[in-house]
Amino acid sequence: MFSSKNILCLDLEVGNSITAAEQFNISIVSANLADFNFRFETEIVLYYSSNSGEFEPMDAEDLLAGWFCDGIKELLALANSKANHSKEHIDRYISNRKSEVGHLKISSTFGSYCKRYHNHSPLGFLSYDNEEYVKKEMNSLLI
Repeated sequence: MFSSKNILCLDLEVGNSITAAEQFNISIVSANLADFNFRFETEIVLYYSSNSGEFEPMDAEDLLAGWFCDGIKELLALANSKANHSKEHIDRYISNRKSEVGHLKISSTFGSYCKRYHNHSPLGFLSYDNEEYVKKEMNSLLI
């Protein structure tokens, strides 16, 4: 069994291996999930399938885990983009968050959104300056 803090990969028990690219993805998801768990005071654990390349909650009924998993594809697309440090890619990420904020109508949903994204930037691959830029822009969206 392979684990990285909060990611389990049970497929390895049957002889599968994990590539360097998969290890990179797992480390990115794990770092961002650790931040998510801290913010929401949870202990969400995800399962990674080396066969499908997908991350899934260990508890399929955990709504917070599902919400986190909904953003994994975008997070990994940004992390694996050769231009992930470009202002264009970072601004697209921020634009997607702005669109989400625009659709939040219920105050309890907005509160959870603020908890997740206040002073937040994707972890594990951006430069310090880009992380600070994303945090500043995210905070301005939530005011």
